[in-house]
Amino acid sequence: MLSITVYPRRFITAKTRTKMQLARAAVTTILPGSRMHSTTASDLQKFAVAGRKHVHALAQQKLTHQEAISITFHQADDSQGLYPEPHWYTTTPRTPYNDPSFPGLIDGTLHSIAMPNLHTCSRQDVLDYFDNTWALTDMLFSSFQHEDAFVQPPPHHLRHPMAFYYGHPTCFYVNKCRLAGLLDGPVDAYYEDLFQVGVDEMRWDDMSKNEKEWPLVDDVQAYRRTVYELIKGLILSHPDLEDGHGPITATSQSWALFMGMEHERIHLETSSVLMQEHAVDNFVKPALFPDVHPSAHGRLPAKTPVEGVDFPANRMIAVAGGDVRLGKPLDFPSYGWDNEYGAKTVSVGPFAASSQLVSNGEFWQFVKDSGYLAQTHWSTTGWAWRAFRNTKWPQFWRAAGPQGSHEYTLRTIFDEIPMQWDWPVQVNYHEAQAYCRWKNAKDGNAATEYYHVITEPMHQLLRDAGDRSESPTDDDAILRLSAGTTSATAHGRNTNLSHGSFSPVDAMALVSASSCGTTPTLTKRGRATTS
Repeated sequence: MLSITVYPRRFITAKTRTKMQLARAAVTTILPGSRMHSTTASDLQKFAVAGRKHVHALAQQKLTHQEAISITFHQADDSQGLYPEPHWYTTTPRTPYNDPSFPGLIDGTLHSIAMPNLHTCSRQDVLDYFDNTWALTDMLFSSFQHEDAFVQPPPHHLRHPMAFYYGHPTCFYVNKCRLAGLLDGPVDAYYEDLFQVGVDEMRWDDMSKNEKEWPLVDDVQAYRRTVYELIKGLILSHPDLEDGHGPITATSQSWALFMGMEHERIHLETSSVLMQEHAVDNFVKPALFPDVHPSAHGRLPAKTPVEGVDFPANRMIAVAGGDVRLGKPLDFPSYGWDNEYGAKTVSVGPFAASSQLVSNGEFWQFVKDSGYLAQTHWSTTGWAWRAFRNTKWPQFWRAAGPQGSHEYTLRTIFDEIPMQWDWPVQVNYHEAQAYCRWKNAKDGNAATEYYHVITEPMHQLLRDAGDRSESPTDDDAILRLSAGTTSATAHGRNTNLSHGSFSPVDAMALVSASSCGTTPTLTKRGRATTS
């Protein structure tokens, strides 16, 4: 997953998913006017207002995407997509297009800014973070080229269409603020039910909900404008943010505001990955979106990658064992999800870790060796997943030659580019586990010493002492990012949307195990070294 908004995790989260009940609105709604496409003499595509009245909060809309898609409409010569990129921005009155000082705008591209310090943040700090969060979503979705792109389900049909992910973060603010007592009622009860709950990406999840008609983009955008003004008003008026305020914690009413922002940032990453599963012609990179890492320019990849030439050798480094304390202190001054808190000490024995993330070039060897077709490398659940999807290579590789040639290109968010053999491979846990088993067999590892995916306690031991969960300091990189800098320029990390893609696995020099700039994917240890 592309690390758009966050730094490598200092505080772990529990493996079990927290179930959060969202408020279901079942009262009369306040509905914006429904809209439909029409062709006019205007240079810009207009949407004519058509009345939409509901006799019940959950009634279907009269105008559907199927009707809208059948209408031919014209674009201005200087416009790409549904309408020009500046028209997508729903932060008002300032946007990245009319305010050169907009938070996160650097040399014509928009990046994520540092999280607010909840002990010291000013009202303006919070508004800047909110505007930056909101505009990042606006920017990502401004890449959509037509209404159809919003309502096409992904090829595997295990997720909602992208229309859901445009409205879901917005309605989350409303529902959580209602639960916190910040809002008295719904903004649009129909939307706040429709966009409320996502899906598990498993085939048994009920996807009949995808058979419903989704609202038009213009209607959802109008909803975003309304909700933006409400949340902005809360930020500008809530007493929790008065000058000299005390620490904002999970017991503070304003905690719901920060929850909404961090939730939207989670979905910025989610949506960026889901978009890569859709047709590339559905999107065009927005002008403000950071470009892919410079390493992608000016080189042609080899058809057959060679270690040390096309991708770096990934040596193993010895790591001494030790006790690791996991958990985030309740008084730490950044927002945290409930499963980050608590305290636990784990004893970790000596192990070895790969000095870099596993690269596309390394993983290509597994693919070429028919690793996807050898059931012995896969867990029972992993093999069932692979067989169900008929997966033969990583999700975002694209076959670029005859079957069996193992020639590939790489799908990024908005484009297909030449394969980047030295970028980290994007795979799920099943694939990573199969790769480790394949490599164990290839290297002849015994049962007492074997490769496996890194664990969180091991990851903690690889971090600098001051950047571990147990460190009492609040001088965390997640809170330190000066205006006018990106995470890459300030901290040497490709996070916080520094670049619009991954970067080479050796982009940051490694001196020792305690200075790993990236999270190693492969570890090697005995069976009884972690308790």
